[in-house]
Amino acid sequence: MKPNTRNPIFPEEIIFEIFSWLPVKSLVQFRCVSKKIYSLMLESEFVDIHHRRSMIRDGGTKFLLRKIEGFYTIERNEDGKNYKWNPNNRYDYVMYANGLFCMWKDNVETPRIWNPSTREVIRLPNLRRCGSTIDPLMYNYSLGYEPEEKKYKVLMTQEFKRGSRPTKNWVFTLSIDEEWREIESTVDFIPSFNQRVCVNGVIYMLDYKINKAIVAFDVKGEKFRIIKLWKNFGSNNFGDYNLIEVKGKLGVVNNSKLFGEENLWILRNSRWRRHIIRFTQEVELGYYTSKEICNSCDGEIVFIVSESYFSALYIYDIRKNSWKYLKIQQLPGKGCIYNVFCFAESVFSSPSLRILRHLDL
Repeated sequence: MKPNTRNPIFPEEIIFEIFSWLPVKSLVQFRCVSKKIYSLMLESEFVDIHHRRSMIRDGGTKFLLRKIEGFYTIERNEDGKNYKWNPNNRYDYVMYANGLFCMWKDNVETPRIWNPSTREVIRLPNLRRCGSTIDPLMYNYSLGYEPEEKKYKVLMTQEFKRGSRPTKNWVFTLSIDEEWREIESTVDFIPSFNQRVCVNGVIYMLDYKINKAIVAFDVKGEKFRIIKLWKNFGSNNFGDYNLIEVKGKLGVVNNSKLFGEENLWILRNSRWRRHIIRFTQEVELGYYTSKEICNSCDGEIVFIVSESYFSALYIYDIRKNSWKYLKIQQLPGKGCIYNVFCFAESVFSSPSLRILRHLDL
């Protein structure tokens, strides 16, 4: 009797379970030889489960460092070994959400969505236009992920530099939309270019227009709301603050660098709760002589010490009030590290949009 070649050797649920634990590098190899695996990797349910399992799989999470000449990944389990990902860094701003990065420049150019795990770059449609010399336009992009419907969306905010007109907003849903959709702008705000984060389907942005406030954008409902900051928030320099995710909650780190500690404010049930981060002597000495950049991953907050001769990551566990240390092997090139991100591997791809080669970043 001939075997039934129309049925798979393993049930589909077994294939789903096995492949959802594999590294992206292995999945990409299988994708090239099997249409079934290729189709599986396009399913939003598989992409979501694989990403969540990458967070707990050995080697599934990495650090991404951004320098003036390019991006570098740091393996958490390889004693600070680094790998360069692209030949140059031509972008002014970078935002991370759920395994993907949104990158753009100040000039009139369409933003890119970059998946460092698959090395694919997606170029979004261009809706930008030049403003007048009297009232120039500025564009700001925010990347968000909605966990219920498992959709990625990009929010584009258009503002007039002199604030003479209200801001306008557009949304683009990856793998679904072909053009930008203008949405109702119920809040007139000017988002900070760097201080933003997506947490559980909400994009949070520090607002320059409304003092002492954060603008929250619900990715699923595509609605805005205002969140007031704590009472004694007194700095007009938003560069003193970092918005991060802490155990599924919005956190704001105050980079005051006073008395060997920093204030971390966490939003729980619409109320701000204060947590004090106390530095060890080793962390404090390095921290006070360098630029600090922080990012959160799985309840940990990352502080980076970057000097011309030395770079290291100090990782603070908020649950245990403890520190870990990861020395970075010497990075090539000169200059400071602009950003550090902790990301989990993602197999997301969007065939409906133009995918560029990695070197075309």
